[in-house]
Amino acid sequence: MSISLAPRRTLRPSTPPARARRAGAAAALAALSLLVLTACGGGGTAAAPVTVTVTPSATVAASASASASASASSDLWWQKIVDQPLDFNSVFSRDGTYQGHIKIDDIDFVYTIWSAKATPRMQEWAPAGTKYFSFTFQAYDMRRRLRDPFKTKRRVYLEHMTITSAVTGPTAAPVSPYDLDGWAPNLTFDPQAKTKCGKKASATAEGKCKWGMLITSPKGAFEIRNQGIKEMPLDAEGVTLTFQATVHLEDDRSGGVYSTHVVPLELPIALYTDGVTGATTHPQPVPYDAS
Repeated sequence: MSISLAPRRTLRPSTPPARARRAGAAAALAALSLLVLTACGGGGTAAAPVTVTVTPSATVAASASASASASASSDLWWQKIVDQPLDFNSVFSRDGTYQGHIKIDDIDFVYTIWSAKATPRMQEWAPAGTKYFSFTFQAYDMRRRLRDPFKTKRRVYLEHMTITSAVTGPTAAPVSPYDLDGWAPNLTFDPQAKTKCGKKASATAEGKCKWGMLITSPKGAFEIRNQGIKEMPLDAEGVTLTFQATVHLEDDRSGGVYSTHVVPLELPIALYTDGVTGATTHPQPVPYDAS
């Protein structure tokens, strides 16, 4: 049996003849010309002006309202800062973070302090309740570029870290809501911090290595997490933390001779009550490894 196939035809959409297309275009052009003449007052009575009113949708209106509310809230936050005594008008209270630089013999010692995740909003740091912060301490050899090989940089070791606190306010009670004092390798977050302890290393009275732990960037850093500042008198206006780090600084990379220095830092922190007696800071639950 044989099957014959008819040739396949391609269907094309029908289009109006060229003459019809030209006629349609001419009609549209004539209508547009008439509209322009009418609007300009030519050949007849001028058309009344048309007023177009654009009304924002409900979504846009809601967004604008939320933005205005956020702006007002931000203004209140800044007002709290302005109303505080100048002694506590600190960068840390304003930003929730602070970085202090202390230079000794071309070594830049850097304290980096921030409000911990449990109490991140500084405007909620009130006299009552525990407030949490974390910080790091590190040394940079400014005689070298940041990306230079580590073997060319002078070694800096942190032996001891001490932090004390003092409260300012109408109540003249000797309150110390936060204290820290100890051998740096025992305090830092890293349980295996690199130390300079060997058979010939000098030892402290407690039998610990005198040199402490390496803090030269980028191989070493001292880190403390989630430190709690305890409750203070309800009329407390602020608290000042005083840091003192005992360090051993290598005088020259090839000499192996070290000098000892104390690197200080004072950190004023404002406390906010927003006019409410007994305002309390409420820490929020966070992962155990949060900082």
